[in-house]
Amino acid sequence: MKSSQTKRNLIQATIDLIMDYGLEKLTINKVIEQAQSSKGSFYYYFSNIDDLLKETFLYTFAL
Repeated sequence: MKSSQTKRNLIQATIDLIMDYGLEKLTINKVIEQAQSSKGSFYYYFSNIDDLLKETFLYTFAL
């Protein structure tokens, strides 16, 4: 349960950052800071920022 929440937090942080600052300024460090997560957690769920963006895109259309 906690692990799926961590992934959702990372995705939600990505959504928030894109809405606030735009896609061009999105970085892994900003995402993990916003989600209050660790870099290790990020790489557990996503292989890179492109993978995160793909998952975020799919998540927003599943809502």
